[in-house]
Amino acid sequence: MPKILSIKVKDFTYGQIDTLEDTSIPRGCASRSLNFITKGDRIILRGGYRILGNNIEGTGKITGLYTARKPDGTEISFRKRGQKLEYYDEDNDEWTEINEDAFGEAAENEDVTFTEYHSTAGDFVYVNSPNGAFLKIDLDDPTTATDVYDADKNYKGYIKMGQSRMWLWGPTTDPTGIYLSKIGDPEDFTFSSPRVAGEGNIFRQDDGGGNMENIGSYENKEYCLHQKKSWVINITADDTDATNEIYREKVGIPNLKAMVPTADGIYYIDDSDKIEPQIRLMTIPYGMDKVIPVSISKAFKYKNTFVGIDLSGYEFDQSMGWEWGDYIIFSCRTSDSGQNNRLLLYNKKQKTIDVMDYFANFISNKEGDLLAGDSISGNVMVLFNGYADESASINNYWETKNDDLDFDGQKKVKKLRIKGRLGIDQAVEVLASLDKGEYVSLGIITVDSAEYTSTNVIGGSQIGEMEIGGGSEGDEYVDFETELDFAMGKFNRVKLKFVAGPNSELGYCEISEFTFWDLRLKSRRIPT
Repeated sequence: MPKILSIKVKDFTYGQIDTLEDTSIPRGCASRSLNFITKGDRIILRGGYRILGNNIEGTGKITGLYTARKPDGTEISFRKRGQKLEYYDEDNDEWTEINEDAFGEAAENEDVTFTEYHSTAGDFVYVNSPNGAFLKIDLDDPTTATDVYDADKNYKGYIKMGQSRMWLWGPTTDPTGIYLSKIGDPEDFTFSSPRVAGEGNIFRQDDGGGNMENIGSYENKEYCLHQKKSWVINITADDTDATNEIYREKVGIPNLKAMVPTADGIYYIDDSDKIEPQIRLMTIPYGMDKVIPVSISKAFKYKNTFVGIDLSGYEFDQSMGWEWGDYIIFSCRTSDSGQNNRLLLYNKKQKTIDVMDYFANFISNKEGDLLAGDSISGNVMVLFNGYADESASINNYWETKNDDLDFDGQKKVKKLRIKGRLGIDQAVEVLASLDKGEYVSLGIITVDSAEYTSTNVIGGSQIGEMEIGGGSEGDEYVDFETELDFAMGKFNRVKLKFVAGPNSELGYCEISEFTFWDLRLKSRRIPT
């Protein structure tokens, strides 16, 4: 009896790769995808979202979001919307205003920065922006804020704490200077002449790099990213000396939020080449002793070429970067949208990138949950939560490579075998395209239609791996194996598409394996 030929795909280790033609990418990666997350041995439909606290009707935008952490572990989230500063009252599940219209009309649409300061005097959050107020909030009483702006000793601008002092940049009258407060006094930026260690300071970075955007700390140095150039400041431990040097020409970021400092280095958006924007990491590569920028959006070496995700269809003028567990996240917008409508998820361990359609102008996290300050309303969302986007089904698709199944010629397939996992009310449709034709449905898999099923309940040990798909402890799911007829005639190449919830079904969904079963070779293509 002749051996039955088959092609099995059970490794999903690349995420989305679309810098190559879909005929050239490796099996197991997506040529196009939305709202599926790569997990190495499977792909998972992302979780939904819910509004945190009271619902704000109408349009708008969150222009500041931050979660502070007290020494006892208590977390308090703050947000800015319009002129209002609010904190999340967890006991009442609502956002409560701090002061009244704390930012004023001049800063109504302006992004603000938050930073924490902890000392023997107490635990505080500072809030500042170029046209707003310079506010101080006592974390023991987040119901009020004190305006600490004093033109004789501090400034309005963007802020961060580092090396026991506050760093400030972006005053309306000085877009390229870096200001330092006194050590231990984040409200006083003054210094004498000659300057004494521990006093305030200012570093000039005026050499044609555009406006100063943000500062990231790495290896005890402060990397100052302007729009078109970057500098590095290195201060001695006793604060008696410092260097302030250009780090890289043409290394900059498009806006205040488009970077995220981490222990691995500083991840940032590089859109200096508008045709080929990339996500990069400023780090010290293995075997080297200098910090250099390396691409992570084109990080896979495949057939002697670095490949990855094509970001030319996205705009990063409002992008924000954030670190969340194993993920580096950047919000962005498609070129046809005026507001952020995508999240790019980079898995630091797998080095994969997946695309989500969340709307996020700001990002933070609280008690492990990922929060997004909405880009089209005044709400804060809890992301990867539950199975619906505020009761609506999740738009999604995952498309394979355009595969010749290892035979350059016409062939037929009798069956498509699929393994995965579904919530008891979920379904997944499988479609196929032959030789770049229209997609045709092969069938819809449900718990009732699958040939083999095993019902289980999500346990505590599974939460870490399933919660990003909306799973929570106690939810029922079904492991399934099934096969679909592949009655589509002869073809040269085939491309599959998976769509969860084709009829608005809700629930957990993952695909862990698919097999082209009973492959029959017909005629080899004649070279031309």
